[in-house]
Amino acid sequence: MNDVKTKSLHLALIFGSGLVGAFSARAIGVPLPFLLGSLLVTAVLAMTLAAKTGERLFYPKLLRETLVGVIGTMIDTTFTPAVLAMAPTLVITLCAMMVFVVLAQGANYTIFTAISGATIARQRPLPQCRAV
Repeated sequence: MNDVKTKSLHLALIFGSGLVGAFSARAIGVPLPFLLGSLLVTAVLAMTLAAKTGERLFYPKLLRETLVGVIGTMIDTTFTPAVLAMAPTLVITLCAMMVFVVLAQGANYTIFTAISGATIARQRPLPQCRAV
């Protein structure tokens, strides 16, 4: 994966598929289209490529970390004083969300440790992707 041409192709595929997913999701009215649409399409791309070729898409760690910060900033800018002023009217909802998150995390932990056979004391590495 040291080939510059391959890395460039992977990045072009990621960003191109992200744009297609974002604008497609926007066209059909999905909430947060530029997040959810691009995430869905690039995830399908990555899984399809891994299944067909056995290799992962190249994505530089520094670029990922930078864009995570950008996404966090974009989400943070949606919280205005008006949104914060609504918090007292959402007490039941916010408490229910906290309970749900804890239960969902517990369920995910139970399911994935049962599937993988891993425990906290003994973590098994994930199997490597192989070409189909």
